[in-house]
Amino acid sequence: MSMYRSEKYLLNPNKEQKAELNNQLGAQRFVYNQLVQYNEFYDLPLDKRSKDGRYLFIKTLKYFHPWLNEIGAQYIAYTISYYETALTRAMRGIGKFPKKHKPGNDAVTASQGISVDDTYIKMPIIGKIKYKSHKNKYFGNKIQKITIKKILGKYYAIICYILLDVPKIQINKIMGIDCGINNIAVTSDGDEYEVYNDTRIEIGIKSLQRQLSKKQEAHKVKKRDKRSRKYIKTLNKLQTKCRKQANRRRNHLHKVSKEIVSSADAIIVEDLAIAEMMKNPHMARKIANAAMGIFINQLEYKCEDMGKTFIKIDRYYPSSKTCSSCSHIKPSLPLPIRTYECKKCGYVGDRDVNAAINIRREGCSRIPGGLLPVNHALITPVIQIMDSTSSNDAYIDIDDIDINTCVITEGNPVDVGNSDITNI
Repeated sequence: MSMYRSEKYLLNPNKEQKAELNNQLGAQRFVYNQLVQYNEFYDLPLDKRSKDGRYLFIKTLKYFHPWLNEIGAQYIAYTISYYETALTRAMRGIGKFPKKHKPGNDAVTASQGISVDDTYIKMPIIGKIKYKSHKNKYFGNKIQKITIKKILGKYYAIICYILLDVPKIQINKIMGIDCGINNIAVTSDGDEYEVYNDTRIEIGIKSLQRQLSKKQEAHKVKKRDKRSRKYIKTLNKLQTKCRKQANRRRNHLHKVSKEIVSSADAIIVEDLAIAEMMKNPHMARKIANAAMGIFINQLEYKCEDMGKTFIKIDRYYPSSKTCSSCSHIKPSLPLPIRTYECKKCGYVGDRDVNAAINIRREGCSRIPGGLLPVNHALITPVIQIMDSTSSNDAYIDIDDIDINTCVITEGNPVDVGNSDITNI
């Protein structure tokens, strides 16, 4: 088995290479937009469509536009492939139908005639382009393809590597993680990691948005066909500010995920339905700012790279409503209540830590037995001991019991009377 990993590098092309890159990127946008107009297969069933019609249409385009013959054949082939993927997803109800691309949303991809060394990236027609090699984590592995994109006036190369699967390591520590909008991660050990929040950038973005809105209103009143220079200038400032915020948030998530993965051998999280959560208009902004989907993806691929175990439990498992001490489930637990109080056993603790412990417990049953230590018990980490002389139940943690000197049974509580726990 093999897995795919990609890295993004900042390119530093010269003037001639910039002109050639702009030419190739513009050509791919032109081809994609022409394919969007070529919608004769929209009303046909999915099994009756074929790529042959697309390639025949490209031949016709080259006949009427001879300058397309100077464009790389690989670039056009990948553009058709991307369009086919978007169209197939739309017809299956996964996404929307493809729309025309605007300048700035262009990419060229190649899989043949490419190479990467310490200083240069080689692409067909364009040649060797100097890049900033700030990280070479997967350097030396087989390259599947290279994609070049232009983002806010800068050129980036995304290199996709093919890696062999890393064998799983023995598990000595298991960690459950609860994700939220205030703390991006709360571990079963009680550690909390806050969501990235930069008030200074938020104020700057809101200010630029107000300026852009006023210029847009003036643009509509004057009924101009083209945007003014001040509008474009403000728009570029806003896009740069938002890009900086996204980069800082992603950097923060990388640091948190790296620290968590390095501190445990198995990571267990919930399978969150983030798309459904975003439909809540009162919390959508905070959910988007937390970027829980990106964080979980980072945890997953970093666990795979290090040979560690990553598990997602069922999203409908009541981790927040369940008591981590006695497994009692509350009928409801509103979000404003941040402390979990169990009326059955008297347990009081932080809501998120309680959920993380329950996630860890639920995910332990899905870990392959060969990865666990010999003396590890896959049972509930809390044992209920009933004292025959008292009407109250006593609860002890399994970490306080030596598994090698006592026998633990699942099922009904063990009646020990007034005897010592070590004599079970």
